[in-house]
Amino acid sequence: MSNAEAAGLDAAVPPAAGGRQAAGAAASGASMEEGHPARWWIMTVLAAVAFMAQLDLFIVNVALPVIGRSYSGSSLSGLSWVLNAYAIIFAALLVPAGRLADHFGRRRFLLAGVAVFTLASAACAAAPTLGVLIAARAVQAAGAALIVPTSLGLLYPAFAKRQHAMVVGIWAGVGAVAATAGPAGWRAARRAFLAMDLPDQRADRGRDPARRPEGAA
Repeated sequence: MSNAEAAGLDAAVPPAAGGRQAAGAAASGASMEEGHPARWWIMTVLAAVAFMAQLDLFIVNVALPVIGRSYSGSSLSGLSWVLNAYAIIFAALLVPAGRLADHFGRRRFLLAGVAVFTLASAACAAAPTLGVLIAARAVQAAGAALIVPTSLGLLYPAFAKRQHAMVVGIWAGVGAVAATAGPAGWRAARRAFLAMDLPDQRADRGRDPARRPEGAA
């Protein structure tokens, strides 16, 4: 075999390293076509987080009367800020938060949003005054604004491009369920609290002579 024929044969057969790289690139491309192996688990976690962030926007609508009784002396205009503070801050920060997350990392912004939202929720539960509650709700809205856009942004890479329309549909459906589950969930929780409190009220009436029916011994 001449030198020219040997050189032609070497050029026709790629080296082993090049073959491994090509195989790896092909496997990576196939993986991108199918999406992340745990994509449905990722969808479940991110949808649950986004659901909680959007649920808090709607659940307070029917809770204002109960909140008003918890903070005696509060006016209707003051109580309305429990809802308005969340809605205004959430709407104002939604787009900037998504834009900043694209530059500095969606995962980082999502984790920060979850931490802020959780701490603010605890502050809302322990708020001693209406002013503290309103301030905690504003911070809670900032955390929600970090969660919602980044949750959708993190879903796109986990799914194949052909499934992106389905991802958006599921994600939007979660928001719609949160809008309807807020009032319904609060009413169910309130009925449960009333049911648990009813035996105590009956026991109090039995112990209080002034509340006993006439003719009772």
